[in-house]
Amino acid sequence: MPATLDEVLRGMRAEAQTYGRNGDRLPPSALVGYADAVAACPDVQLLAWVPEGRAVARAGRDVRWFQRRRAEWLAVGLARETPSGWEYRAVVVPQRGDVGAEETPSLADRLLGAT
Repeated sequence: MPATLDEVLRGMRAEAQTYGRNGDRLPPSALVGYADAVAACPDVQLLAWVPEGRAVARAGRDVRWFQRRRAEWLAVGLARETPSGWEYRAVVVPQRGDVGAEETPSLADRLLGAT
């Protein structure tokens, strides 16, 4: 199972402290390794951008569902407009297979207090 972001960051801090105690600098290869480890964390995948068409298909919801939430999501960095259209962070896109997804608000809705 991949490490969580918290685990990767904890390991990075510990290694940096070890280098610091020994009077050494972090080698560039360590920084590349850290970046790769962070990118592989499942929690970071929730920050991936999902194009609106794919979000609609993945969620099984009408595009108007996304449009109603767009302004609030845009204000907190969970939506953006690109030259090719709107994109949403994966964390706000419900999964069609979720049991009760229609009745259960997305994680972003819960965090923002929306229904």
